[in-house]
Amino acid sequence: MKKQIITFIIVLGAFTTNGQNFSRYFSFYYEPSIPVGSDIIADNTSWWGGGFRYQYPINNQLYLGFEFGWNSFSEYVERSTYQLDHGAITTDLYTYSHNVPLSIRADYFLPTDGSIIPYAGLSLGMSYTDQSLYFSHYEISESSWGFVARPQIGALISLDVARRQFIDVGIRYSYNPQNFDILPISSIQYFSLHLGYTIPTY
Repeated sequence: MKKQIITFIIVLGAFTTNGQNFSRYFSFYYEPSIPVGSDIIADNTSWWGGGFRYQYPINNQLYLGFEFGWNSFSEYVERSTYQLDHGAITTDLYTYSHNVPLSIRADYFLPTDGSIIPYAGLSLGMSYTDQSLYFSHYEISESSWGFVARPQIGALISLDVARRQFIDVGIRYSYNPQNFDILPISSIQYFSLHLGYTIPTY
């Protein structure tokens, strides 16, 4: 029993001791996304998304840096009739939504030296977005830059005892308000699953 208690204390301590001591870290990630909201030009799940981030410590728990990401949504809409002001058009549609956020990212890591390090964060910056509709021999396309906010929660999961490499797993929400001249879209919104590979330096 004494040995079991000591073992339990050691295991528990591995998850509740000091903060991080990374001098900086790099992370590459894959990020499938699901669009949400009422202004959706393409509502299929996107399997084309990912990004890169670099962060350095403000203190043992708070890390600040920058992030570059991208994703592409697409959808095929079967042939249908659409009423216009002076008539109607019957056609099928191909719709595309391409988004490239560039942001400053801050993450707070819970104080632990264990193999699992939970965190919560926020990315703020600008996002380039290109929205396109293709029908018959025509195309309607608009692009712009706009503000983007991306709150996230997740965890780094160590792949080795020395904590030299991690799997990064999390979820996030992206909100990008827009003001297009032609397309009736007021915002780009989507939830993402975050799957990354992280390399810290000490």
